[in-house]
Amino acid sequence: MPRFYCLYCKSYLTHDTASVRKSHLLGKNHIRLVADYFKNKAANEQSNRGKNKKKKKKKKKKSSKSSKILTTEPRDVPRSVIHCPTNRKKRMLRNTKDKDVLNDFNALDAIYKGSPGYERIFKPENRMDIGHLLKVSKQPQRGNIHYNSAPRPTVTEDTTLLPPPRTLAWSTTYSLKYHDPSLLQKSIKHTIRHLKN
Repeated sequence: MPRFYCLYCKSYLTHDTASVRKSHLLGKNHIRLVADYFKNKAANEQSNRGKNKKKKKKKKKKSSKSSKILTTEPRDVPRSVIHCPTNRKKRMLRNTKDKDVLNDFNALDAIYKGSPGYERIFKPENRMDIGHLLKVSKQPQRGNIHYNSAPRPTVTEDTTLLPPPRTLAWSTTYSLKYHDPSLLQKSIKHTIRHLKN
């Protein structure tokens, strides 16, 4: 899409719409706007070059020694064209990258799969440097994982129950009174006494 450049302001317009262009020209008495075609410039130049070749007849020039020395590259070699990836291609690449991240895809893992020594490097449990630590730190850990019989009390274990902690024991102190009906009676009597006087 072209970006419109104002030669008077020497700056680009905020939006490429007809209303913005019109208001810009009318409000500030500007000379003219130039459309800056960055993406389509190369394509336009190539099409113009092709038209000019058809119209103009090829003129054969006599080759001189001086011209041969100056020109190092042949004229028939086409110029290198830079092809920018389209939005569709960018979207597809982004989607594939996201899928790889979600699936935890590792390129090196995929390349070296099946090669000798693969298990020693790409399996963390089998590595020489961190394998032991990983095996130790795995959760849950049980020392008697292969112990099939039910647990039974031994001589060293004490079967007597411990007393409950003091905080959980039943309190022996009196509970605080938050509601006392005598207070209401006192206040009623006090108001009646004031009314009578």
